[in-house]
Amino acid sequence: MDYFQIFIVLSVLLYMIISLYAGYQRTIVVYAISITILGLFGIISTKEILQGFANEQIATILLLIIIGNVIYKSGLIDLFFNPVFKRVKTIKPFLARLLFFVSSFSAFFNNAPLVAMLMPYINNWSVKNNVNQSKLLIPLSYAAILGGSATLIGTSTNLLINGMLIDAGGQSLDIFEFSYVGLPMILLGTVYLLTIGVRLLPDRPSPVKSFGTNKRDYLVEVFVAENSPLHAKTVEEVGLRNLKGLFLVEIIRDNYHLSVSPKNIIYSGDKLIFAGDTKEVIDLIDEFEGLELPQGNQLSDKKTVEVVEVVVSPNSTLQGNKVKLSNFRSKFDAVIVAVHRNGEHLSGKIGDIVLRAGDVLLLYANKGFYTRIERINDFYLISKLKENTFYKLWKRVLLLLGLTLVIILSALKIIALFKGLMAVLVFILIFKIAGLNDLKNSLDLNLLGIAAMSLALGKALLNSGLAEFIAGDLLSVFQPLGIIPLLAALFIITSLIASFMTNITAISIVFPVAYTIAINLINQGSISTVIPFVFIIAYGASANYITPVGYLTNIMIYSTGSYRFGDFLKVGLPLWFLHLIVSVSIIYLIYIR
Repeated sequence: MDYFQIFIVLSVLLYMIISLYAGYQRTIVVYAISITILGLFGIISTKEILQGFANEQIATILLLIIIGNVIYKSGLIDLFFNPVFKRVKTIKPFLARLLFFVSSFSAFFNNAPLVAMLMPYINNWSVKNNVNQSKLLIPLSYAAILGGSATLIGTSTNLLINGMLIDAGGQSLDIFEFSYVGLPMILLGTVYLLTIGVRLLPDRPSPVKSFGTNKRDYLVEVFVAENSPLHAKTVEEVGLRNLKGLFLVEIIRDNYHLSVSPKNIIYSGDKLIFAGDTKEVIDLIDEFEGLELPQGNQLSDKKTVEVVEVVVSPNSTLQGNKVKLSNFRSKFDAVIVAVHRNGEHLSGKIGDIVLRAGDVLLLYANKGFYTRIERINDFYLISKLKENTFYKLWKRVLLLLGLTLVIILSALKIIALFKGLMAVLVFILIFKIAGLNDLKNSLDLNLLGIAAMSLALGKALLNSGLAEFIAGDLLSVFQPLGIIPLLAALFIITSLIASFMTNITAISIVFPVAYTIAINLINQGSISTVIPFVFIIAYGASANYITPVGYLTNIMIYSTGSYRFGDFLKVGLPLWFLHLIVSVSIIYLIYIR
C-alpha cells in the first residue's frame, strides 16, 4: 500500500468536498483540476483518464438526453399532460395526478426538462386556484427523483454506476432491475406526500406574490437620464413616493448610498433602487419621462417587452459573474431588472450582484429572447412556458413507439440499449424531426466531462489503495453487526455526500469502497455477488430529499417556491428514512437472504 498516493488522493478529495460544497468553482473545473493532479502524480494513467469519454454507459446518457430533448420539444408529453390536469381545481387531486405523471415519465426521460416544463404550468395553476407554489414544487422535484431511480435509464446516476460496474469486470444491470426498490418507493413516496408530506409543506407565497410584504427581496434599478425633467426636484415633487406596486428604497449617487425621504433631491445620473412589483417598472419608465434602464442595458424595442421569470441553473455560465459583466443583453436580447435569492436581502446596484445557481431573475425579454435560449442551459423558465415545435402526429407517434420498442428490446437483451438509441437518433434525422444543430445544442458537455472524470476518480481510489483501506475499516466496524447495518451505513454515507454535493460525486467516491467491501465478503463466503452493494449506493445517491443543493431539480425549485433550507429537511427526512428502510430490506431479501 502506497501511503504517499493515499495522502494525495485524500488531499484531492478534501479539496473537492470543500470546493463543491462552498461553490468556489464550477463543478467541471473542480473535477478537471482534481483529475489533472492525480494524473501528474501517476495515480491514474492517461488511458484511465480518457477511458470514461469512450464509456458506453456515458454515451448512452448523452443519447438519452438528446432524444429526451427532442421528445420534449415535439410536444409529445403535452399529449398526455394536458388531459391529466384538465378541470382539476383543488390541491390534493392536482398533487395526485402530478406525482403519478412525473414519476412515470421521469423513469424513462431526463427529469430536468420535465420539471422545467411543468414549473410554468404549476405557477399558472397556483395563481388561478389561489394555491401557493410552496405546496406543489417540492412534491414535483421528489416525484422526479423517485421516478428516476426506478429504472436504469431514469437517471444518469444509475447509468454511471452501471458503467463503473462494467469497468470493474461485472455484468451490465437490466433496465428494470432497479424497479424492485423503485416501484415500491414510488407508491410509498406518493402516499407519504399526499398524506403526511402535504401537511409538512410550507404554505408560503411565491417571490412574485410576496412583493407587497417583502419588498427588499427583489430590487429594480432605473437611471435618471441626462436633461431629465426630474432633475433637481424632490422625491415628493415628482411623485415617486406613492407608486402603485413599487417603493423607492435607495438612491445611489457617485457610489454613495442615500436613504430616501420625501425631501431628497433627485439629480441626473442618479440610480434609483425600487422594490416591489417588477411588472410595474415598464409603466414607471413610460410614465416618468427621463427614467431609463441603466445605461448599456436598454432593449431595442420596448413595445415587444415581456416580463419573464427564470432561475439560474447549476451548470450556468452566469454563475460567479456580476450582472454587469455577464453581457446578458447581447446574449439573450433581455435584461435583468430584478434578482431574488432565498435567505438574503440583496441591496445596492443590480449590476454588482454576483449571480449564483438557484437565483431567480426577473427579465425584460424582447422578441428575440425565446429563440436565443433554445441553445443554452444557463437557466430555466418559470413564468412562461417556451413554445414547443409541434411536428406531424404520425412522426411523434412513430418516435414514441420507436423509443418504447428500443427499451423493450433492450430489457429483453435482444439489442444493446446504446445501439437501439442510435437507431432512434438516425430515425430523428431521416424524418427531419430535428436537425443536426438541434441535436448538437442538446448536448450537455458539462455532464459528459463530469461523468467521464468520475470514472477516473474511482480508478484513483482503487489504484492508490484508499478504497481498500476505507473498506477494511468499514468492514471491521459493521461486519460484526451483520450485512444489514453495513448496507445501511453505505446508503447513509452515499446519500449524505450526494445531499451536500452531487450524486455523481458521491458514487465516484463511494463505489470503489463498496465494490471492494463486496469482493472481500465474496472471498469470505458471506455473499455471492457484488450487486447488492452496487444497488445500495445507487439508491443512496438518488435519495436527495433533505437538502436543496444536491440534486438539479431541487435547485430548480428552491427559490421559485420561496423555500428555506429547513423545508427540505422537514419534508424530506421521513421520505429519506423510508427510502433507506425499503432499499436495505428489499436488497437483503432478494440478493442476500
